[in-house]
Amino acid sequence: MNTDSFSRRGSIGVAVRCRYRLLLLSLLGGLAVPSCTRVSSLFDLPDTRTIGQTLGTMLAVSYAANLSNHALSVGHSGCYDMLLSDQVDTGGIDLVTIQVSKECGFPFPGQATGTISVAGVNPASGGVGVGAADFSAVRVDGRPLPITRAKGFFAVAPEQAPEHGIEELPGDDVLLERPTNPVVILFAGIQIEPSPNSGQIDQGRVDEWFAIVSRGDTVDDFSDDGYWIGGQRASFAAGSSEVAQEFAAFSSRCRANPQLGWVTLGQVADGGARTGVNFLVFAPECKGAGFVVLSISESPLSIGRRAPLDLLGGE
Repeated sequence: MNTDSFSRRGSIGVAVRCRYRLLLLSLLGGLAVPSCTRVSSLFDLPDTRTIGQTLGTMLAVSYAANLSNHALSVGHSGCYDMLLSDQVDTGGIDLVTIQVSKECGFPFPGQATGTISVAGVNPASGGVGVGAADFSAVRVDGRPLPITRAKGFFAVAPEQAPEHGIEELPGDDVLLERPTNPVVILFAGIQIEPSPNSGQIDQGRVDEWFAIVSRGDTVDDFSDDGYWIGGQRASFAAGSSEVAQEFAAFSSRCRANPQLGWVTLGQVADGGARTGVNFLVFAPECKGAGFVVLSISESPLSIGRRAPLDLLGGE
């Protein structure tokens, strides 16, 4: 139902809208609604900040891992600088400074500035490209990324993925297209903040993700890379907790939102006032949004509407 068309008809339209919503609510379950204002809130869009935050986090980590993998295996590109060594056959630890720009395939919409600093283990040393990255110098339209630092991510070839817990790669039904020259990114992170006044934990977050980067036929050109990401984030703080599970496929033709995928967000917060489950899906359009297909929350009648997606949601 498009409620926007009612809102442009003045006071008569408002009255009709309120009656229509009250009738709809009575048909849906005989809910007792104290006022039209309360009815209107049931149509509000769910809070999607956590969804954008998790997707933005994995895009940033995947981009850093993708270019670091290229640096540690190929060693030459205008999109990064090898700070300590330009030799890829000596092994050991290398430091890489990665450029963030559209020309270098940075997968966020907007004007990006700054660099990502990465410390990586060269695969020639027997490692698998384990890295630690600092994103604090990056700004997109003047805003920071949703992650400041990440460690413990690495990139492997698809045939190595089962050795690292990825037993099965995505099938064709959840891919925009079959990946070409793919690299698999794995990331697991735990962030715990203990209370300064007690032995308790104030808040924490656990990430468990993997991504597939389709590098196409032009391995040295990052601007046409596609990103598939999937996994989950669980976070908790005093009086609240959230769990987000999702997969999303980003095309190089659109960086504003995934072109395919879904996300489930479960929340328990504020003594039950913000408790619920929201389910969004993404379609092949580029409007910076996803579609609400289920909302068991304080806005259950938002189904079918676009919910905005902010990939720069803060930590």
